[in-house]
Amino acid sequence: MYTISESEFASSIKLIVDRKIDEGLKEDSIYEFLREKYGDWIVYDPQLNKNTYILWLLPLLLFLLGGAIMRSKIKI
Repeated sequence: MYTISESEFASSIKLIVDRKIDEGLKEDSIYEFLREKYGDWIVYDPQLNKNTYILWLLPLLLFLLGGAIMRSKIKI
């Protein structure tokens, strides 16, 4: 379930999206506009590129590090 944010930023984004819909833009075009204006983080689905490697690799690295720590603690 989604929660609805009432922050000032969220309200301004809602207004922008409403305006773009009124202008006749389709969903993909609106996402592209938001990516260009605010960056990939705005859509919470960043593409894999040189600027987002850490976003994609950090969870895997943390998982592997946690597994290594657990393995070393379990070994007697």
